[in-house]
Amino acid sequence: MRTVKDKNSPPWIDKEVRQLIRKKYKVLKQYRRNKSADRKRKLRSVTQQIKYLIRSKHRGYLAKIESSFCGNPKLFWSYHKSILHHRTGQSNEITYNGFTAKTAKEKADLFNTYFSSVFHPSSTTCNQTPRTESKENISEITIDVDEVAQFLCALDTSKACGPDGIPARLLQSITSVGDCESLQQALTDLDCWSRDNNLNFNESKCKVLTITRKKTPLTYAYHMGSKELTRGNKEKDLGVFINYNLSWDDHVHTITAKGNKMLGMLKRTCPLLTNTAVRRTLYLSLVKSQISYATEVWSPPTIKMRSTVERVQRRATSWILQAKRGEIAYKQRLITLGLLPLCYEREIKDLVFFFKALYGHIDLDVHSFVSFVNNGRTRLSRNPSLTLKIPFCKSKTFQSSYFNRLVKLWNHVCKILPSTTFASLSIFKRSLKATYANLLTATFDVDMPCTWTLGSRWMLQAEQLDGHIGELLTVKPDQMQAMTIKVLPVPSGQSNLRLINAARFPLNVTFPQYPSLLLKIQQRSATEYLVLPTYVKDVRVRADKCPQSPTLAYFKKEEVFELSLASKKSYKFVISNYKGKLSGKQFKLKFLNKIKSGKSCVRFIHAGAAAVPKISIKLNSSFTIYKLTRLNATKYLRLKSRSHDVEILDGDNKVKLKEKLEFQNSGMYRSLVFERYVEVSPKTVPMFWQIPQYLAITAEVMFSITGLEFAYSQSPASMKSCIMVAWLLTVSVGNLILVIFAEARFFYSMANEFFFFAGLLVVVVVIFAVIAQFYTYLSDENKADSSSNEDDDKFLLEEGEDEIGN
Repeated sequence: MRTVKDKNSPPWIDKEVRQLIRKKYKVLKQYRRNKSADRKRKLRSVTQQIKYLIRSKHRGYLAKIESSFCGNPKLFWSYHKSILHHRTGQSNEITYNGFTAKTAKEKADLFNTYFSSVFHPSSTTCNQTPRTESKENISEITIDVDEVAQFLCALDTSKACGPDGIPARLLQSITSVGDCESLQQALTDLDCWSRDNNLNFNESKCKVLTITRKKTPLTYAYHMGSKELTRGNKEKDLGVFINYNLSWDDHVHTITAKGNKMLGMLKRTCPLLTNTAVRRTLYLSLVKSQISYATEVWSPPTIKMRSTVERVQRRATSWILQAKRGEIAYKQRLITLGLLPLCYEREIKDLVFFFKALYGHIDLDVHSFVSFVNNGRTRLSRNPSLTLKIPFCKSKTFQSSYFNRLVKLWNHVCKILPSTTFASLSIFKRSLKATYANLLTATFDVDMPCTWTLGSRWMLQAEQLDGHIGELLTVKPDQMQAMTIKVLPVPSGQSNLRLINAARFPLNVTFPQYPSLLLKIQQRSATEYLVLPTYVKDVRVRADKCPQSPTLAYFKKEEVFELSLASKKSYKFVISNYKGKLSGKQFKLKFLNKIKSGKSCVRFIHAGAAAVPKISIKLNSSFTIYKLTRLNATKYLRLKSRSHDVEILDGDNKVKLKEKLEFQNSGMYRSLVFERYVEVSPKTVPMFWQIPQYLAITAEVMFSITGLEFAYSQSPASMKSCIMVAWLLTVSVGNLILVIFAEARFFYSMANEFFFFAGLLVVVVVIFAVIAQFYTYLSDENKADSSSNEDDDKFLLEEGEDEIGN
């Protein structure tokens, strides 16, 4: 008996696979007779075996084809035929120029004829003798570069589009119905040619996109064969989404979503990666490459789009530096990582692309898109021969296009960069990056308005001072025109810890992980803030000089408590004695900044004995905190900076203690029962120390009155109002300089900042002295002459009007 093999069966299906398939059919018949769980399990097992065996056979067959391709190419074509066996309804005939090819030899001759006709016959090629057929190997054949260039120059461009005769690109605008019909005819020819050559187009993937600014665009129903093509509002071309109105909303939304997804993937897969350089490399290669691709085409024109794209880099820089939200400013993160804002990056890419096109690095004729101005009209430019003419555009769409937005940017670069910058592409790139990096950190200085920063700086000084006048009066900082915030700095990788001894005896404190630090804390007292590394996990406390008392006879004098310290955080640790042993609890200091002026913050901690397990605290006989258990604390309470009546009540609401506590301006307090501990030192320097400096040297006395009088008296009569406005405008500029210096925080020490302003004033005084030395003052006689001349001009003008009237 002979087994007939199916000719449509793939070549990797051998005898072993067919036997297993027959076995599957037998098991399937048994399962259909009796659908038991055992037979179902057996059928599933055989099916899995067949799938696994077919995959392994297929991989082995492909490896065999790859290894034997040079010696036995028939095996490859057999594989090619096997994967195309389902195309049984195809015609084996090819027709071109009236000739129909049926056999393989005729088809080869037809293709040879067509591809030979692509080249124009030249004198050099015609005179050459035809090559005789040789039996040398392909590896021994050499191809001359000049020969390839010669044939490329002889290409027939009319046939370069293909045998269908339809151009690959239709660079023609559709303005009439006739143009639409011409395009439809081209589509029909393309469809007919594809069907004649057994190349069927997928009509569902062919769409029509109309790009126009007309309110009523020309619409035409295009067809591919018998199916009408669908219209779309956007299309993706080389990774860029192009809308019908040339807006980039969809593209910006797509790339930002893709960048955020990739950034989220990095956050999830690399949580233990702490190397900043590696994180930066991952961001540049996987995230930034997504949001910075082809920005010369789609540069976002609106502020909303730019901020949307920039937010991706904001999140990425926080992840790279492992910074929490608001911990490090975005500008500082960029400087630390050596990055630029994405808006700067897009401008650099625009300039570099134009530089490449201008100097022939890429094949693009820029003179078809921009034009250069004459040298005589660009005297302010350092490179007048490179200055471009500014085009006129009404539409915002064209204003944001590449060559239109580039002109002003390129002209500005030509003004500020020297001519040596344009010597090479590498120098140009390096100069651009350095310029934009300096722009990121640049500040500006103005001499005249700096005089106003002195008085404005004093406004912010008063809040750092004490406004109490004995027990009678408290002056608020805003009454001295001042308010500011002072930050308690905590180094990175370290934390602040303050120990409070609420026990009845002194304590000796050590840290096992930090043995160099030994502390002794007296009873009812506290240490200053200790700067400890975050790896400190334990604190050992030992009682010292316990008093003779029956309650302390069996007291356990030593305990070890656990600590949990985080970087750049501040904590309190309260220690007390309770039930024959030491007890302690850690509290986190939430407020790292000074409190708003005129306010104080207080937090009460119950560190009493076992006789009073729960207490209540009443403030000013109105506000009550109920049932505060031992070694627990209240939330921070914001109180006015003055004295407050505090009552301590036990569980039966009996008053145990009544005391008046004073909380000073901008102080932060942690008050233990019966005694308080100051969180942040209050301001002790009296605010009235500002009075002498206001009396001795103040901006109003030095500049305001004398400056206004000088500006008014020395200005021409027709310009007095304008000069006065300009003089008063310097006050605003001075305040602006103050805001810039205060927010930028150029100085870590306030003293250095005041010395800077004092030195700035000295420089301004010198400038004024030089100006005053060479200034020509306008005397009263000159004023009289100028006023008489104005009267004469007015009289002549009136006479002229009379003559005209006559």
